[in-house]
Formats: sequence, C-alpha cells, structure tokens
Amino acid sequence: MNKYDKAILDCKVGIKAFQNINASSIGFSKMLDLANTEDPILLPSVFHWAVIRYAKPFLNSKFEDGKICYPTKELKKASGFSTEIHEHILTVRSALVAHDDFTEISPRILTAGMYIADEDFLIPTSITISNKCISFPINPDTVQKMQLHAQACCIGVHSKLIKDIEALRELTLKHPDLAMKDHKYKSNYGEAKIEAGGSKMQPPNFTVDPWLNTPVPDYSELHNGYMYEEVKINKEFHGPETIVTPKGKEYIFSPTISE
Repeated sequence: MNKYDKAILDCKVGIKAFQNINASSIGFSKMLDLANTEDPILLPSVFHWAVIRYAKPFLNSKFEDGKICYPTKELKKASGFSTEIHEHILTVRSALVAHDDFTEISPRILTAGMYIADEDFLIPTSITISNKCISFPINPDTVQKMQLHAQACCIGVHSKLIKDIEALRELTLKHPDLAMKDHKYKSNYGEAKIEAGGSKMQPPNFTVDPWLNTPVPDYSELHNGYMYEEVKINKEFHGPETIVTPKGKEYIFSPTISE
C-alpha cells in the first residue's frame, strides 16, 4: 500500500470511527436524561446502542481488502480518555453481542420435587430456569464516566481526521500521479479564473455532490428500505500558499472568497 492509498484508508476509517463514537457519546448523554424514568425498554436499549456504537471502530472488522481497527495510540493522549473505561466498554460489548452473556453469566436451573420413602428416586414437582443479561448501569455516575470518555474520544478522532484530510491533500499535491490513478469519479465544476493578487470566487458546495450519496443495500423485496444516519466532515483549503506543479511552475494560491 502506497502513502496515498494509506491516507485514503485513514480518512475512511476515521469518518466511520467519528460517526460511531459521536453516536455513542450522544447515547450515553441520552441515558443521563432518562435516568429518573426507570424505563425498562428505553434505558437498556439506549445503553446497548451506545456500547455497540462505541466498540465498532475498535474491532478487527472486514473492510475492502483487509481488516481495520481504529488505533488508540493518539486517542490515549486526549484529555478525558480512560483506558479502564475503554476496555470495560469493549468487554461489555462482547457480553452483549459476541457471546450473548453465555461466557460470563450462565443460566441456572432448579429442580424441586419429592423423594419416595426408602428410594433414591425424585419426582419433580417444579422446575425453574433463571437467566440474567446486562441491562444498564445501576449508577448514573457510571454512565457519566462513559459519556465523558466517549466525548473525549470523539474530539480526539475528529482532530485526527482533520489532520488525515490535510495529509491526503498534501500527498495529492506531491504525488498527482497516485492521486489521479484509478479515480472512480470526476466532475467538472467549471473554470475558476485566477488573477495576480487573487480573485473573488464562490466555490460550489461540494458536500452535496452526488458522489457522496453512497449506495445502500437493496431490501425492496422485503420492504421499502431503511433510514440511514449520515455524517460529513469537510475541510476547506483557501491558502494563501504557493503551489508547485509537476512541471515546476509556481502559483500563488490565495483566493478571496465572495460572500
């Protein structure tokens, strides 16, 4: 994998991590709002949702031609990051999803009955089966700790993603051959006139380009489909800077954006 492809991968992994961890932070916050309701459906549902969304980026998930796992090296430097909370949420996620509590919480069966006198023979008169599964934290303070940790991670992931976007742009300028190779989509927005001293211009709203409307699975045989949660992170680059082309020509890039 070359540097440009690595930068592309970092951005893709970063946006998925940001979306999921941000959702997790919002979920834990919602739990604090619901703390006094003692709702037996909403509280565990939101908790499960928040835990699963948090854990997604940190699993060895299949992605394109390999597996991905968001690195925690930089996240650990974020103010508010807790290694203990991070590892605990991943453990809880495994109990909720991967093992369905069977490895940590085993069902119990109680058989009650009567013995016939002088015989070692039981006549069952009652059989009770019990099971427990994680619902949600008893203490709201625990949820608060999880929320603060997830919020710190969200800020850290966003910060790294912006740096990854900047690195991708830098590599696009340094290695235009790699950047233009195997492009799946191109769109001409028209010419931008650049004059000495800069020129006023109104750039298009690239965040609504149709390419960003990612295709989703088709469930039309079963129903009308699902609503999809979408997030977009944009970084604008308006200079001033000196751009050197592959032919060695220099251009001062310092446009004045019109309002």
